[in-house]
Amino acid sequence: MTHHPTTVAVGLSMTVFEVGIADRQWRLVERRRLNRKQFGRFLADQPPTAAHQPLTGLQPWAVHLAARKGHNKTTIAVANKLARIVWAVWARDVAFRVTPVAA
Repeated sequence: MTHHPTTVAVGLSMTVFEVGIADRQWRLVERRRLNRKQFGRFLADQPPTAAHQPLTGLQPWAVHLAARKGHNKTTIAVANKLARIVWAVWARDVAFRVTPVAA
């Protein structure tokens, strides 16, 4: 297919990856159901992309931690940090605000 996708959405389950690819007008141009091996090949075949959203304070911290401690420990650390943020929001009964940081 010769489309130029701008957005790839992935739905995850235990064994199936539901992949939807949209163009610049948010029209679904392709949809696939892939197993784990096919999904790995799909990702490897995609061109490099860049995030266009501003970074939050948590993202640089997590990227730096992953480089030092590895994926598994970083996953636990991020889950712990998010749980603490959720608890603080609930305990203080305040709205959560994301503050982008300068890149």
